[in-house]
Amino acid sequence: MRQSVTPAEPGDGWLTAPVVLAAAGLFLLLRLLFSGVIPLHGDEAFYWLESRQLALAYSDVPPLTPWTVRLGTEVFGDSYLGVRSLFLLAAALVPLLVYTLARQLLPATQAGLAALLSLCLPAMAISAGVAAPEILLKLFWLGAAVAVYRGVAGSLWAWLATGLMCAGGLMVHYRFGVFPVVLAAWLLSTVAGRAQLRSPGPWLAGLLTLAGALPALVFNVQQDMTGFSFHLVERHPWQFQAEGLLRPLVDALVLTPGLFVLLLLAAVALLRRRSDPRFQLLAFLGLGPLVIYWGLGPWTDQDRSVFHWTAAAHLTLCAIVPLGVAALRSWLERLSASMGRWLSHGLVALSAVLGLSAGFGMLGYTAWVAANPAARVPSNAVFPDNWVSWPQVAQEVARRVGPNELLIADNFRLGAQLSFELQRRVYMLDHPLNARHGRARQLDLLGLGQRDVPADWQSAWLAVDETARDPAELPAALRSVCDLAPGARLDADLSYFQGRKRYLLYRLDQSGSDCDLPAFSYLDAPSRDARLSGRVEVSGWAFEDNLGVQQVQVVLDGDRVFTADYGLDYPGVAGFFPGSTDPNHPQVGFRTELDTTQLANGWQNLVIRVIAADGGVREARPIRVRVDNPAG
Repeated sequence: MRQSVTPAEPGDGWLTAPVVLAAAGLFLLLRLLFSGVIPLHGDEAFYWLESRQLALAYSDVPPLTPWTVRLGTEVFGDSYLGVRSLFLLAAALVPLLVYTLARQLLPATQAGLAALLSLCLPAMAISAGVAAPEILLKLFWLGAAVAVYRGVAGSLWAWLATGLMCAGGLMVHYRFGVFPVVLAAWLLSTVAGRAQLRSPGPWLAGLLTLAGALPALVFNVQQDMTGFSFHLVERHPWQFQAEGLLRPLVDALVLTPGLFVLLLLAAVALLRRRSDPRFQLLAFLGLGPLVIYWGLGPWTDQDRSVFHWTAAAHLTLCAIVPLGVAALRSWLERLSASMGRWLSHGLVALSAVLGLSAGFGMLGYTAWVAANPAARVPSNAVFPDNWVSWPQVAQEVARRVGPNELLIADNFRLGAQLSFELQRRVYMLDHPLNARHGRARQLDLLGLGQRDVPADWQSAWLAVDETARDPAELPAALRSVCDLAPGARLDADLSYFQGRKRYLLYRLDQSGSDCDLPAFSYLDAPSRDARLSGRVEVSGWAFEDNLGVQQVQVVLDGDRVFTADYGLDYPGVAGFFPGSTDPNHPQVGFRTELDTTQLANGWQNLVIRVIAADGGVREARPIRVRVDNPAG
């Protein structure tokens, strides 16, 4: 395929390969600063845990992510930066691949613009330094796109490189399978594609691609199809959900509207040139995944983050964004010839600034929250709960648990984080979170599951992440702790970010009989984000097994305390929590009335504080309410 002769925009001669290299280096330096201070994400910690035992594949992912973590830590040590080091290197290569792909279609100046805009995608700033499959998947996706483009131009070596890139991608994540699917669709459905099938290149690439799928395939055959079952069946409801129709809107928000518009214009430019095999191929690789993911959106997972599924397609479309910019300029010039250039360039600049601000702003916010566990974060604010509080709870565990004492965590996320922070063996109990993220089988394979806890332990501790469960499930879950150790004693009740992250540390005792359980409470009224004015009722229930509750207080913004009437009849609680041993049942309700005219207008955190019969104090998770009384 010959190179396009699309003219460069006047005045854009500075957008050259050295500029792209300099921008990629600056981007890497900024991301490096954040990667060394932000604690590991829960998934990153688990990939680190898997990397301690190299295997053909794992129940949650194919092998390459844990293998990459292991190589990075072997070279740079078991630190945040060591775990993320090679992922940062992969991120640095992404804009260079976008430039290389764009350069096969566009002049150097426009290819430089495409590469620079790829750095401005918010997802790039966030995922670039995360030790997770996403950045590796982007790297292999773009590498395969560059290689196949040269392969269809007649290079057998490029077809072999395509196969190697696809093999690597399939060793990163099952989702990479979309690439060979859309490539096969182009080969089979277009005249230019079918012509390629008369040469050995695509067939050799296909064989290499299958070779990359073998590790995961062998693992799944050995493990009852665990990985395939989770990613293709268990994770998804496969029933229509209307909110899945909003996937394109989610993409627009994730990209920022300006960048989304530019990518849509680029897609239109692709479709207008679909008779050209070069653009036809890029249309399949860039638009094909969007068609698949947006089409399947209503039937697939709505509970977990899926916005990153289309990120590789966005980067592919970035390669021809300058064509979209040119189309926008042409349209604007019809309205105002003198302003068309400046308006189109202004949108590009604004989109770049907003994209970088969104990505690095989120990183800065996460770093600030992680460093300030006592910070007040509004209850309706985005909260990076999976990145924060792990070092703090690990320090508390280290203060109490001796090196020879057994340490158990209640779920895979907390267990992996404690294992990394403390560099010690941590066992993990069965927990809904383990199965929900496809990690239950892997814990057994690592020898760290509940069945692997030594039966003859003499001294043991259990760390519980309260916020990893629905509040309604927590009492029953903690009573199961008593089954594990009838004499379990609550040693610490840890709360960070005004209760947004909460942990319980238990000293386990198999010989005792007086199991210690914390207080539980629920607020019926007011609701979260309610607007309060005049006299307002605050009501709900609270109980504490074994001991009972002495008093309930309502606390506003940490300093205004109101004592509620406790002991009201609330028979439904005992029925909802069978097995509760609070002696006050069914009189566990509370109620008070607040005169909000005596309070300052504005948003405030409302917290229920429960004082047990033995004087122990426990606060519930805060909710945000707004006092809104008329002035005067």
